[in-house]
Order: sequence, then structure tokens, then C-alpha cells
Amino acid sequence: MSALESSPEESNSAVRPSGFARAASLVGLGIFSSRTVGLARDIITASLIGTTAAASAFSIAFTIPNLFRRLLGEGALAAGLVPFFAEELAKGNPRNAWSKAGKVLSVAALILLLLTLAGMLICWIGTGLTVPGTRLYMVFAYAFGLLAYMPMICLVGLSMGLLNACGHFFVPAFTPILLNASWILAGLLICPFLPKTPYHQAWGLVIGILAGGVIQLAVQIPILLKHGWRPRWEPHWRDPFVRNVFRLAAPAVIGLSVTQVNVVVDRTLAGYLSEYAASALFYAERLIYLPLGLVGTALGTVALPSMSRLFSKGDRTGMARIFERGLGLVLFWTLPAAVGLYWLGPEIVALIYEHGSFDQSSTAHVVWALRFYVPGLLAFSALKVIIPAFYAMKDTTTPVRVAWVALLLNLVLNLILMQWLEHGGLALATSVSAWV
Repeated sequence: MSALESSPEESNSAVRPSGFARAASLVGLGIFSSRTVGLARDIITASLIGTTAAASAFSIAFTIPNLFRRLLGEGALAAGLVPFFAEELAKGNPRNAWSKAGKVLSVAALILLLLTLAGMLICWIGTGLTVPGTRLYMVFAYAFGLLAYMPMICLVGLSMGLLNACGHFFVPAFTPILLNASWILAGLLICPFLPKTPYHQAWGLVIGILAGGVIQLAVQIPILLKHGWRPRWEPHWRDPFVRNVFRLAAPAVIGLSVTQVNVVVDRTLAGYLSEYAASALFYAERLIYLPLGLVGTALGTVALPSMSRLFSKGDRTGMARIFERGLGLVLFWTLPAAVGLYWLGPEIVALIYEHGSFDQSSTAHVVWALRFYVPGLLAFSALKVIIPAFYAMKDTTTPVRVAWVALLLNLVLNLILMQWLEHGGLALATSVSAWV
């Protein structure tokens, strides 16, 4: 058994400060593998739908399940659950910890089911009120299909947070590869049998995403069982543990909601700018997510359970060491990546995306957005370590206050900068607000 994968009896040990970099390296390797496969996925996606109206509609619709994944999956709810779960593990009672976590999972599943049904109803009504073939119609249509992915990926995110708290990083780190692989297979095996229009090709990708959600959830279940989770339907709203988790998560939900509102605002304004703007932002973000995931996300994934455990034990010195180590690694790895993306952006975009429906004009649109995302890369990565530090201390209100300031600044800058820089202005506004 790897030193980074603990048994149920040892799961209260989590990750010691001395093993922080090693654990982050394992997570980073998983993210690197996923991002590498993700690049192949993006190449296929760009070849099939390019920067067309269907591509923009698809990218907008896909932000909906991703939004809730960040809120009720690996984001806010995990920020409320993991510190309490790690605290229970630190007490040496994993059975009790899993019992309480199971109740939270039950409540989360119920909420997600209700949200999914409500969202599908709205999308069904929306398709009836819009003209077929228009961008808005396609957004409603794709969102209707992708909403089924939402509960699966949110539960996957929560499961990954719990396994990380147990010191098991391998499976959670490599699970996202399954979504990308399913997406690629859909592009290669399903899309060729669909009509060749971008609208129909995107539906093949929707099928791949749904299959990927099922596979990711199925892979997590055996590992959860191995670590002590027992499937029970216990949506007990009034349980003290459940109430504490949701009480801690509530400010984080608000804070992350503000962050996601920024994304929705950017996509909406991009839709008004041009047919290609939203998809250009999407492809540029995919390139930014590669170093962001390898560095920021990897460090943040390991930092939250590690700092939560140390904080619950009163070891402020150990927690500070992990925090400082994380920020140091962010600075060391992110700066060279930012320089490389800025200067080699045109070559990178052309090499990865310029195939099929993605032509030279598409490359120019994506590079324009990428140039303005790059200045925010260091801030994006640092926040992946800074915010978990607040969550580990069970302080979810401070990030909310900062997020509100960033939202207002982003909105004002969007409206100003888009007048001169078009969709590049939206990217620059996001970068500037991240530094706040």
C-alpha cells in the first residue's frame, strides 16, 4: 500500500506536512494525465464544432453542471464537509465519520435531484419558447441533456474530497481522465454517425459527457466502500452534523456563486459580442486550466484536508508550513508557465486546435483571449491554496466578502474593456478581478 493511501484504520493520519509536496505531486500527475487527455478531447471538439454558434451554445450549456459541481461537489459543500470529516477522523473514529458523511451525501443527492428536475423543466419550456436553430434554442437544448450529468459529477466531487481527507489521492486524481476518455470516444465513435452539422455533432459530445459521469461515479463507489462508507438513504436535515456542514458551506456557496456569476456574465456578454466570442473564451480557458490544474488545483486538493487536520489538532505551525510551501510552489511553477503561454500562444493554439472546423481565424480569436487570461494565471493558482486555508479554519465568510468585491470589479471592467478589446476585454477583467 502506498504511503499516500491509508487504510480505514489509518485514515486519521491524512497527509503530514513532510509529505505535502509528494501528495501534491501525485495529484499533479493525475491532473497532468487528465489535462493531456483533455487536450486530445479539445482537439476533437474543435475539429467537430469549431467556434460556431453551436460551439458557443454548447460551452454555455456546459457551464451549468460545472457551476453546480463547484458549488455542491468539489467546491463549497466539500469545503463545509471535509473540515468536519477530517476532524472526526482525527478523533480516531472513522466509522462515526463515515456515518455522518453518509447523511450529508444523502441530503446532497436529494437537493441535486430536485435541482436537476427543476432545471430540465425550465429548459423544456425554454426550447418551446425559442426558435429552433437559434443560439438560445441550442443553449436550452444542450442544457436539458447536460443537466443529467450534474448530480453525478457533484457526488463524484464530494466523494473525491472525502477520499482525499482519508489520505487516498490516487483514484480521485485520475478519475477525471474517464470523462475525457468518454468524451473522446463519443467524438470518434458516435459523432461520425450523426448529421455533419455542428449542432448535431455537439449532441454526440453530450452523450459522451453523460457516459463519463456514470463511469466516474461507478469508479468511486468501491473505494468509498473500502474506506468505510456504507450506502444508506438518510436525508436527515435536522442532524447536528448535517446542519453544521451546511451552515459552514452556506457562505462558501454564496462566495463560489459570485465567482460562477462572473463566468456566466462573461459568457452572456460574449454572446452579445459575436458568434465566436464565447467559444473562443472556452478554448482559451482550457489552455489556462492546464498549468492551473497541475499547480494550483493539485496543491489546493492536498492542502484542504491536510490543513483541516492540523487546525483541528491545534497545530498552527504545521498548518502555516503547508500554506507557505503551497504558495512557494505556486510561484515557482506558475511564472514560467505564464511566460510560455504568452509568448508561444499562437503556436500552441494552432498546434492543438487548428483542425477541421477550427481555422486560422478561430486561432486568432482564441489567442486574443489567451493573451489576457495569462496575467491572471498566478492569481488563479494562488487562490487555490489561499481559499482552502480559510476553509480549513472553518472561516467561509472572508472569501465571500472578497468575492463580492471581485464580482463588482469584474462587471464594471467587463462593460468598459469589451468596448475596445472585445472578448479579450472579458478575459482581462477576469484576470484583474482575480488579483483583488
